[in-house]
Amino acid sequence: MVTNIKFRRSGVSFVEVLIVIGIIGILISLLIPAVQKIRAAAARASCQNNLRQMGLAMMMFHDAKDHFPPEGTSDDAKTEELPNLSYMPHLLPYLERESSIGL
Repeated sequence: MVTNIKFRRSGVSFVEVLIVIGIIGILISLLIPAVQKIRAAAARASCQNNLRQMGLAMMMFHDAKDHFPPEGTSDDAKTEELPNLSYMPHLLPYLERESSIGL
């Protein structure tokens, strides 16, 4: 007695693999703009925090010295503390240590 036995393969076809790869590609292409928007929002929040810290440091400097820091980069503007520098070194003692302002 001879019987016909059909062997069934238990793998996936090439077309199925291509469909899965296509679906994954579409999902990734939908995810990339969302990630970029999140990064932009984080950068914007960081920048706003830095500007707020700069404003607070200016106000604290003004409260302590009754004038704003000199803008002085010229040779004529000499201060007793930090001559011929920008206003930023004057504000350093008034900035928070956790601030991410790149100086």
